[in-house]
Amino acid sequence: MSVSLERLARNQALFREVNERLLELSDGFQDGSMQFVCECSNEDCTETVTMNHQAYESVRAHSTFFVIVSGHEILQVEKVIDSRDGWTIVQKVTESDYAVETDPRRRNGA
Repeated sequence: MSVSLERLARNQALFREVNERLLELSDGFQDGSMQFVCECSNEDCTETVTMNHQAYESVRAHSTFFVIVSGHEILQVEKVIDSRDGWTIVQKVTESDYAVETDPRRRNGA
C-alpha cells in the first residue's frame, strides 16, 4: 500500500466532516432518506450512499465507524461491521485514535 495510513485516516475524517455539514444543511432530516458521500479512504471517490436518518445515526454513534460504498473497504486498515443496500459500515482499526480525535460530534460535545 503506497499511501500512508495517516493519509487514509485523514481522507475518511474529511468525508465524515462533509457528511456532517450536509446533515446540517438538510436541517437534520428525520424522515425519508438522504445521499451522503462515501467515507472511504480514496480521496478521488465521488460516489454516494443513500441512507435513512436512523441508519446514519447508528454509524455516527461510534467515532471509529464510517459508511462507504460496498467494495471500497480496505481490510488492512478497517473491518466490516455491517453491509446493506449498496453500502457498508466499517470500523477503523488502524489510526483509530485519529478517527476519535477528529470526530466532529465528539468535538462539539454531541
